[in-house]
Amino acid sequence: TCEGMSAVPALSMIGAARDYVSRMVTDVAGMKVLIMDAETTGIVSIVYTKTQILQHEVFLIDSINRKFTDKMPHLKAIYFIRPTQENVRLLQAEFKEPKYGEYHIFFSNLTRENLLSHLAEADEHEVVQQVQEYYCDFLAINQELFSLNVPSIVGLASDQALLDRLTHGVLSVLLALKKRPMIRYQANSESASHIAKSVYATMVDEGELFSFRRADPPPLLLI
Repeated sequence: TCEGMSAVPALSMIGAARDYVSRMVTDVAGMKVLIMDAETTGIVSIVYTKTQILQHEVFLIDSINRKFTDKMPHLKAIYFIRPTQENVRLLQAEFKEPKYGEYHIFFSNLTRENLLSHLAEADEHEVVQQVQEYYCDFLAINQELFSLNVPSIVGLASDQALLDRLTHGVLSVLLALKKRPMIRYQANSESASHIAKSVYATMVDEGELFSFRRADPPPLLLI
């Protein structure tokens, strides 16, 4: 998990996102390649220009879905990706024949234990230097507004994958802003009820992560 992130102003969506990205590219010293998926590429591009990233010894910006690349053992690979089964599968395939000298994995949200286990088992060449959770699973539109890039919520109640994405996105925002809110939701909405209860259950299960200094009154999350 991520600790010690520099303080950002209250409700500073852009500040929180920029801080995470900055730490990724500066804490890994030396020449490196930044590898992302489609969603994290969008997340980063809103808060950092390509030119700004390249100024931090980033030799190349690439996609996790690109299949054919030359071996570059002199470079360190920074992966900033969502913690999905597909992304872990792609990492497992990469670790069979590593192209880079080191791998630094940053997941954009809470990551299930079984995915971490699969990743550890695949690292037969012991090239992975670190695996961390950096809670930046949202698009920072401005200081007070974020988007989860969901085009439509029609049929939301029956779409478990979409419900999970919204839940995970909300949790990411709360962790990035270091907030443990009270939750209120529309009782006659099955979708709102599901998201609210899932967010609350995760805050309880991950109590250590959400042990922020209590505000009085606490922030209110309306769903």
